[in-house]
Amino acid sequence: MSQEIRTAVIAAAGAASRMWPTSKAVPKELYPIGRAPALLHLLDELAQAGIEQVMMVVGPDYAAQMRLLQPGRNPPAKVADTAPVQRLLEILDTLRFAFVFQSGPYGNGTPLLNAMDILGDQPCLYCFCDDVVLGESLSARMLEEYRVTGAPAMAAQPVPAERVHKFGIVECEVVDGHHRIQRLIEKPAPGETPSRLATFGRYVVTPELIAALRETPVGKGSELWFTDAVVRMVARGQPVYATPLTTGHWVTVGDAHGYAEALRVAQELGDACPLF
Repeated sequence: MSQEIRTAVIAAAGAASRMWPTSKAVPKELYPIGRAPALLHLLDELAQAGIEQVMMVVGPDYAAQMRLLQPGRNPPAKVADTAPVQRLLEILDTLRFAFVFQSGPYGNGTPLLNAMDILGDQPCLYCFCDDVVLGESLSARMLEEYRVTGAPAMAAQPVPAERVHKFGIVECEVVDGHHRIQRLIEKPAPGETPSRLATFGRYVVTPELIAALRETPVGKGSELWFTDAVVRMVARGQPVYATPLTTGHWVTVGDAHGYAEALRVAQELGDACPLF
C-alpha cells in the first residue's frame, strides 16, 4: 500500500519577471482571482485533498505571504462572514505552514530538493504557486489515483494545437483507466508530437522521482528542470502517470495573458467558483 500523502510543497520563489513591475511590489501568487488571491485558491484545493502540512519555498521578499498566512488576524466585521474570508480562516486552522528559502541552481526542480532536505525524501504533492485550478478538486483526484498506482503523476490539460510549442507535452497510453506517460516533450517543434496534452504545476512526487531529480544534471539555461527527472524515469521504464482535468480549468497568474484568462474563467464559472 502506498504511503499516505499529507504534505505539499509549493514553489513560490520565482521572480515573476513576466508580470513586472506589478510583481516588484506584489508576489504573483497574491494576485486576486475575485476576492481570493491565487494562493488561497491553491490552499483550498490542498485542504480539500486532505493535506495537513504545507512547505512554502520562498525568496527573500516573502513578508506578504507571511502576512496572509499569519494566524490570529481579525478580519473587518463587514466582510467577516464572506466565503473567501471564512475559507481563509478555516485553512489557517487546518493547515500547518513552514517556510524555507530557495538555494541552489535556478530552475523548478530546486525548490523540491530544498524542501526534501528538510522533510526527508517523502512522497508529497508539489505545486507551482502561479498555477490555479478552478472548478475541480484536482489534488484530491491525483491522490486517489496515487493510492491505486503508487507512482508519480503530473496534472495535464489539452491545449490548442497552435499553443503546443509553449508547454511540456505528454504522450500517454491508457492502462487500467490510468494515463501512463510514454513520452514527455518539452516545448515540441511543430509536428513533433500528435498530442495536445500539456502538463502544469501539480505533481505527485515519490521517493523514486526525488532520487531521479537528485541524479539530474543542470540542463537548458543552466537550470535544474523537474521534467528532466520525469524524462529520466520514463526512459528507465518506471511508471509515471498523467492526470488530465475533467471538469476543471487550469489557469495561470504568471503572465498577463494567463491572468486575464483566469479572471474570465472564474467569472464564467460563477457559483462553481465560490472564492470568486
